Parts: sequence; C-alpha cells; structure tokens
Amino acid sequence: MIEPLRDDCTERYSAFRVKWAKLWDGGRGLLRKSLLRQLRLRPDIEYKDLWANEEELQIATYSVRTCKELLGLPNERLVPGDTFEMIAAADAYGGDGFLDVLLTLEREFRLDLKDVIEKPTTLSDLVRYVREKRQKSEKDSSG
Repeated sequence: MIEPLRDDCTERYSAFRVKWAKLWDGGRGLLRKSLLRQLRLRPDIEYKDLWANEEELQIATYSVRTCKELLGLPNERLVPGDTFEMIAAADAYGGDGFLDVLLTLEREFRLDLKDVIEKPTTLSDLVRYVREKRQKSEKDSSG
C-alpha cells in the first residue's frame, strides 16, 4: 500500500526554516516541492489493482490524467487515499490550476462537484461520488 500524499514539511525542516520559507514564497513553495518530491519517489502503480471495477478505473484514470496535465505533476502516481487538498497544493505552476481541474472534471462527468470538493475529499471519494451519480442518472432515465 502506498502512503497518501502528506504535508511533511514540519517533519523534515526546523520550525524556523518552515517559517522562513513561508515568508519567502507565500507558504506554498516548500509544501509544493515536498509533494512533487513524494510523487517522484512513488513506484509505478498498477492502476487496475487499485479500483473495484472498470467504471471506477475509467473515472480515476481520467481524473488523474487531468490533474497531471493541468497541475504539471511529474507523473500519474496518485492513489485513492490522496486528498484533493494535497493534490491542489502540488500544483507545479503555483497558480489556480486546481480550478481548471474541477471545471474539466465537471464538464466530463456532467456533474456539479462543488458539494463533494467542499469537504475533505480523497480521489476515492470523488470516484465513488461520480459512479453513484451516474448510476442514479441511469436509473432515472430508464425508469
């Protein structure tokens, strides 16, 4: 099992250095570098083994590719336990790329993701939410 992305800055650096880094670059640079390093160090992932079925695999694969492209992540090694708070903080461009990610996912899945992203959400939560909404929509349209 691969450990989810985490804020390890306070573990790796002294409090003084963290404080200085936050003053220097608005508090995002040190965390962003740490998260990108964690992604680079992750082993290759056999994605089909992480998801329960083909539908979940397709949703996750699309979501991860979108994050990689729009956030400039070094690879697609995001795992189900990764939170969107950490994924968004890993934005290699240091901007608001996560908003682009959400808009792209909303268009692709034809869903308003505001209610699922407002609370602490993992990649697994998003995949489950999209799958459940699709199933409900299919039931409503067939019944």
